[in-house]
Amino acid sequence: MPNIKNCKNRRRTYVEASPSPSDRDDYESSRHSCGVNDQAPIESENDSLTRSPSRTVSQNDAELVPHDIAGAQAADRIGFLGFDFGTTTTGIAYANAKSDGPAVKPVDVRCVTGWSNAARPDWEIYNNTRYIPSEFTYPSTPQQMIRPKELEVKLDIDKLKSGAMESNPVPSTGKISVQQERFTYGWESRSEMGTAYRHLQSNTISLLKLRLLPDRETRSLTKNLEAVIRHLKDIRTLPDVEDAADEQFVNEQMLQDFFLPVFRQTKAHLQSEHWYQEDMQFYITMTWPPMCSDESREVLERACRNVESVVRISRQPSFEFAAEPEAAKDFVLASMRYDVSRGESFVVLDCGGGTVDAHTFTNRNNAHKSAGIRTAGKCCGARFVKETARRMLVKELKRRNWEKINKALEDLGSSIEEQIGAAADLFETNLQTCFSGVETWRPKILGMSEPPIVFDANDVSTCFRRSLEGTVEVMHDQLEQARNVGLTVRKIIMTGGFGQSPALQKRLQEELRRLQRDFGDSIDLVFLDTHEPNSENTVACGAVLRASNAHVRRHFQKMNHTDIDQDPNERIARYSYGVLRREMYQPGRYVGHRKFPKQYLKDFKSDVNGRIELQTILWLKQKGDIMTPGVFAELECAHELDPSSTFVCEEKFYASDEVMTSHFDEDSKENRAARPVLNGLEVNLSFLKDQGLRLETQGRPKPAYVVCFLLRILYDGEKLDF
Repeated sequence: MPNIKNCKNRRRTYVEASPSPSDRDDYESSRHSCGVNDQAPIESENDSLTRSPSRTVSQNDAELVPHDIAGAQAADRIGFLGFDFGTTTTGIAYANAKSDGPAVKPVDVRCVTGWSNAARPDWEIYNNTRYIPSEFTYPSTPQQMIRPKELEVKLDIDKLKSGAMESNPVPSTGKISVQQERFTYGWESRSEMGTAYRHLQSNTISLLKLRLLPDRETRSLTKNLEAVIRHLKDIRTLPDVEDAADEQFVNEQMLQDFFLPVFRQTKAHLQSEHWYQEDMQFYITMTWPPMCSDESREVLERACRNVESVVRISRQPSFEFAAEPEAAKDFVLASMRYDVSRGESFVVLDCGGGTVDAHTFTNRNNAHKSAGIRTAGKCCGARFVKETARRMLVKELKRRNWEKINKALEDLGSSIEEQIGAAADLFETNLQTCFSGVETWRPKILGMSEPPIVFDANDVSTCFRRSLEGTVEVMHDQLEQARNVGLTVRKIIMTGGFGQSPALQKRLQEELRRLQRDFGDSIDLVFLDTHEPNSENTVACGAVLRASNAHVRRHFQKMNHTDIDQDPNERIARYSYGVLRREMYQPGRYVGHRKFPKQYLKDFKSDVNGRIELQTILWLKQKGDIMTPGVFAELECAHELDPSSTFVCEEKFYASDEVMTSHFDEDSKENRAARPVLNGLEVNLSFLKDQGLRLETQGRPKPAYVVCFLLRILYDGEKLDF
C-alpha cells in the first residue's frame, strides 16, 4: 500500500471542497484506459508506413476491393482523430498508422476540409479551410428541428419548469429567411449571420464554449447567448430546466446538435481516404481547456460519445481526453526546429479565442513531460479584444446621436446593430490580427454624415489592454511556480490564433526583458511558423500525435513488459488515490448524485447549513498514471464547524487497485474496490479562534465558523507528504 506521512488515528470529519480544475488536467487527460499523460518521442525510420498516399479512391473504386482484403487492411491499421472544439472555431485532424508500426509524424496528419455547408458564392473560399466557425442556427420552430432519438437529452419531469412539456410552441418573433427553417452550422450559419436580419433573428448560438466556463469574465460576452437560449427554451427547442444546476443538460443538447453534422462531415471526408474502413479501431481525442470544470468536461465527453454512437465513424471507437496545452505541445515540439535541451523546462502558452492557458513541461530523458506544477488559465482571449472594440464604437455612436443614425440606416434597409456587427467583424479580421501599436481604426457606418469615426492607436491599444495583461499574468504564474521549485525555464512557446497577434508578442517580449533585468532569466519567446502545414489547427493535430504516441508506447510496454524513458524518481501508480469529500447534492451536475437513493436524502441534511450533503470520493490519481515528483494535488478545503466543536479538521484517504470514477457515495457499488489507507490526516486550526474568526449567521439554521485552507499533497519520488 502507499506510504503516506503525518497520519493519526482520529475520529474523521469531512470536507466540502474539490481540487482546482487546473490541478487535475493531468489526471483527467489520462483517466481513461487509452490516455497517457506524458509521451516519449518515438522516431520512425520508415515514414511510408504511416503516411497516407496522396491518391484517393472513389466510392466506385472501393467497391472493387475484395471484402476479405478490405477487412484485413482494417485490422492491420488504426485511425486517430483529434477534435478541438474552440470558442470561435472548431477543427478536426486525423491520421492512420499500422497497428504495430511507428508513431505518426506531423507530416502524416491531415485536417478535415471541404466544409460544403457554406452558401454557394462562398464555396470556393471555404472549401479548403481546415476549420469551421463554432456557430449554429436552429430553425424557427421546434417541429423543424429533427434530431435522432438517441441524441434527445432525456430529463425527468421534475427537472423541467412547469409548462415546459406543453405541446404548443411559442412562435418566433424574429424575421427568419427560408434558409433558416432548418438547422445550419459552421460557414452556412456564419453566412446567414451576415444578412440584413442578423441581429433580428434569435436562433443562432455562438460562443457556446464560454458557457462551459462560467465566470465573471465571460458574462459580458455571453449576455446575448443567454438571451438566445432563453428564446429557444420558450419555443420548446431546448429543454427549460427548473434548477440552474441542470443547465448542463441544456449545454449537452446544444453540443450534440452541433457535433452531429460535424461528425457526419468528418466521416464523409474520411470515406474519401482509401485506407478508411468502419471496422478500423479509432482513437478519438477530445480536447478541453484546463479551466474547464469537472461537470463541463463530463458534458463534453457525453456529447462526444453519444454523437459517435449515432454517426459511427468507427465500430471500435476508443475515447481519450487531453488538455489543450498538452495537445498543442506535442504538435509544436514535433514540428518546430528549436531544440529543448535535456533537463530544460519550457512553458506552452495556448492563446485562443476565449481562453489563454499555460502548462509547464520539462525534458526528462528526451521525453517532454509535465513539470508537476499547477497549470494556469484565464478568460482573456482574442474575442475579448473584439468585444471591447465593439463597445467603444457603440459609445461613440451614442455620443453622435444614436437615434438619428439608426433612423437613417432603417431608411436604407439596414440597422445600427447590423452596422456595428459588421464593423466589429472587420476589426477582427483586418486590424486585430496585425495591430502592432501604431495603426488606427476607421470603422465605416453606412449613411453616416461627416466627420468619419477615427480611433487612434491609443484607443485601439485600449481594446487590447485587458487581454494582453491577462496573458502576462498567466505567463507570470507559470514562471513564478517554476522558479519556486527550482526549474529553469528557457522558452515560452506560443500557440493558438491569438498567439500570432503582433501586439501580444510585443507585450510578452517587453515583459521577458524586464524579467531578465530583475532576475537574470534569459527566456526566448518562440512562435509556431504560420507557413507550417496545419499550423492553424495546432491543438487538433497535437491530439492526433498524442494519441499515436500513447498507442506506440502501450504497444512497446505490452511487447517488452517494461516502461520506456522513465525518470528514476517517477513511478507508474499501482493504485488509484482518492479523498473523501462532503459535496452538496447536485444531481444535475454529478452522475453519482443522480444514482443516490432519494428516500435517504433527508438523512444527509446538514444541521450547520441546512443543505443536503453527500459523502463521496474524489479520485485524485488513477491506477496506471505517471507519478511525477512535485505537487500531487491541491485541495481548496472549506470546513463548517459548530461553535461548540473543536477546531480539529481531518481527512480520509482511499486507495483502489482499479480505475475509479469520482463523485459516487463512499458505500456505492462504484466504490466497492476502494479501501481506506489511513484513519485521518489531522489539521489543528484552533488558533483561528484566538485570532477573532467571526461566526457566520446569514442563511444558516444556526451560527457556524467557516474555515478555509489549501491542502497541498506532494510526491517526492517515494511517498506522499502534506
